[in-house]
Amino acid sequence: MQHTDTMVLSCLYIERPDPRFLRLDPQYEIGYLSASDLARYASQPEYELTEQYVDRELALGHRCLAITQGDVLASYGWYSTTPTAFSDALWVQFGKPWVYMHKGFTHPAHRGRRLHATGMTVALTLYRAAGFRGLVSIVDATNAASLASCARMGYRLFGTIYTLRLGRLLGLRQPAGLLGYTIVLATPGCRAFGFHLAHARHRSERLLTPASAVIASDSR
Repeated sequence: MQHTDTMVLSCLYIERPDPRFLRLDPQYEIGYLSASDLARYASQPEYELTEQYVDRELALGHRCLAITQGDVLASYGWYSTTPTAFSDALWVQFGKPWVYMHKGFTHPAHRGRRLHATGMTVALTLYRAAGFRGLVSIVDATNAASLASCARMGYRLFGTIYTLRLGRLLGLRQPAGLLGYTIVLATPGCRAFGFHLAHARHRSERLLTPASAVIASDSR
């Protein structure tokens, strides 16, 4: 997802795994990636990972569930049970029964095989077995293809989040101070999930690299 000054974000959840997405072609394997695996893939730009991003996610206890074909990283998604960076100033927070799915990716050579849906369904099954209620995630409200794909898998809308910076609305290219502050508004449905975007509490929480919060806009 390309983070901009003004965004409309659809907040989604899923609780029930769809058995249709639990079948995986034998040429693929699925599992959590180790730190050494992630370091290897982060050195290859085609996988859209960086060393800084991986280090931060692992330090926060977040996990990457991936589908591989031999040494090729075919598809992956990150899963968090603690607050997660969304942009350089905002973090996603959510209720304890939920797992936040973010930064979905499928390699171009492996798209069209519903690998990302399979990965999310396997993750949902594993986390439910561990006592979690289900997955939550965010999709750009203008991304009709991604929203339709999520709906097919069983995701449902529970709320909408709006972000804006007043300075940008006034035409300022680099607004500072109060005009540079990001205003976040959430619909009432987000409250039941404990879901919101919070401003970074400490300078150390600012992102080292941009993060993707989209479920799978590039992952079909």
